Amino acid sequence: MSMTPERIEEIKKAIPEAEKFIEQNKIFIQLGLDGFTDEVFSDMRYLLAALEEAQQQAAEWEKNARTEYRIHNEVQDELRVAQQTIARQREALEKIEEELTDDTTERAQQINAIIGAALGEGVES
Repeated sequence: MSMTPERIEEIKKAIPEAEKFIEQNKIFIQLGLDGFTDEVFSDMRYLLAALEEAQQQAAEWEKNARTEYRIHNEVQDELRVAQQTIARQREALEKIEEELTDDTTERAQQINAIIGAALGEGVES
């Protein structure tokens, strides 16, 4: 049987009734069990309290795990966006570099042609 909060409450309510029953029927209970029954009920209360505490801890851990998972997903999304941004910027820089190289080569050829014309030389390719 599962230890649901309802079941725990059921057991808590049953303990005093069971203690009352045992107290009223001590004659029918072996003398050696008197101390034992007191310990059993004490242990049951302790175990129920420990169970409730463990359930609260488990609920808190589950809440924390969900929070950590959400944060992990947010960080992954941010990382993905950053990687895409870096890729776009890298592509843009490569295009700029390519254009600058083409422009520089073309401009150098123009300057050589101007210098060659000024010196009266033929244009070399």
